[in-house]
Amino acid sequence: MGKLIETLSSSERHYVRCIKPNELRSPSVFDSFKVLNQLSCNGVFETVTLRKAGFSIRLPSDRFIEKYWPLLSSHSLNGIEKLLPEALPDKKEWALGTSKVFLRDKAINILNEKLVKLWQARAIVLQASIRRYNAHQKYLKLWSIQKIQSFIKSYNATRKLEGLIELNKNALVIQNHLRQYRALLVFRVIQMENEKAVVLQGKVRRWNAQMVYMKLVREYKAACLMQSVIRRMKARSDLEERRIERERLRELERQRIEKEKREREERERREKEEKGRWWS
Repeated sequence: MGKLIETLSSSERHYVRCIKPNELRSPSVFDSFKVLNQLSCNGVFETVTLRKAGFSIRLPSDRFIEKYWPLLSSHSLNGIEKLLPEALPDKKEWALGTSKVFLRDKAINILNEKLVKLWQARAIVLQASIRRYNAHQKYLKLWSIQKIQSFIKSYNATRKLEGLIELNKNALVIQNHLRQYRALLVFRVIQMENEKAVVLQGKVRRWNAQMVYMKLVREYKAACLMQSVIRRMKARSDLEERRIERERLRELERQRIEKEKREREERERREKEEKGRWWS
């Protein structure tokens, strides 16, 4: 029974109005008063009047509300009663019954035009909001990238400066020790100048050569260490930049997918509206 009621509710029903001509059930006998009373109760006179007036569009009230709800102040019969005089000042173009709205072709065209303009205005507002949101998100992303880049540059500069300061301190300590040692050697050379001048000179040359060699070795090791540190820092910086670029590409891809999804939903909605207008 429920399925039968559901099927009847979703279909376009056409009823045959049966008129009882007399109480005696006799053929070819018409009780004029009884027949007129039945025609009046069945609404036949009102239907004939509307047909003569030329109202080609006859929509149930709930169907009218479902289609033109954006134009209505309230989703009820009161909203329809308020809309029709405002949108259609010419009362010859429409009529309102207890359960249906009757419209001429000109009236339905005016309502459809107003509905299209309203949807277009709302679409413009929605598009502006979406563009504003996308611009804000893009600004926040660029701001975040700049902050990260600034932090990395500051960190790299700080590490490099600390390395140079430490290297300078070590160089000063070594130079101080070298000066002290050289001063001591000079003092000893002066004391032993007469007896061991030749031997001392040879030792001094050998020691100087060793010091130069050791200094070169230390400088070479320090340079290698500094280059290694710089390469590690550069590798980390490159890795971070690649990660940020991947995130940016993923974000662009996500935005593209969302845009396609919105466009697809918009097309489907428009197709449904066009199908709804066509069936109506």
